[in-house]
Amino acid sequence: MLLGEYGKGKTAQIAFLANAGYKVRVIDVDNKLGIIHSYLKGQEAADRIDYISLPAKEGKTWEDVYKIIMGEWPGCGRLKDWDEETVLVVDTASFLSDACLAYCKGKAGIDKTVKFDQAVWKDMAEKFEYFVAMLTSDVFKFHLMFNCHIRSIENDNKIKKRYPFFQGQILPQRLGSYFNCIWEMFTKSDSKPYIRTVSTPDL
Repeated sequence: MLLGEYGKGKTAQIAFLANAGYKVRVIDVDNKLGIIHSYLKGQEAADRIDYISLPAKEGKTWEDVYKIIMGEWPGCGRLKDWDEETVLVVDTASFLSDACLAYCKGKAGIDKTVKFDQAVWKDMAEKFEYFVAMLTSDVFKFHLMFNCHIRSIENDNKIKKRYPFFQGQILPQRLGSYFNCIWEMFTKSDSKPYIRTVSTPDL
């Protein structure tokens, strides 16, 4: 799980995966993949990347992603057949949780502009957590990378902590446990991005 504010360089990391020789499959719900071309090392690396772009806040996006995960990626076969030389990137997973919420609202017959309905939020949290649990299970052999935005949540002691940005109060505090590594992108004073790979007290 790679965390970072907007524009910190999360999407650019996709290029470095391809440069390293991995086959990279990207579920793009952020519409910012254009940045990776300036980091790719040649056509061979570019040919290792395949992506599917979908709108961020649409319920159909959640349906389409789920069908792909359970079935086939167009031109790349069944996900259950992908090997350890493949990386599935969700960019961003934060926006995919928006799509899951839109799907749950639509299924319940609730207008997408309505912000709160307890049953819908519970349904969304359960669906999204199951989705993550499935992707990180031993059913799949590929590597998984979630690019996420960051949000602050205040606890009962009025202390704010930073978490991955997912819809609701449950998912931000639970989903990190499914990942082996949680990294955060920062920018140095010279504007070059870097990744902090050590634990911090507020993550």
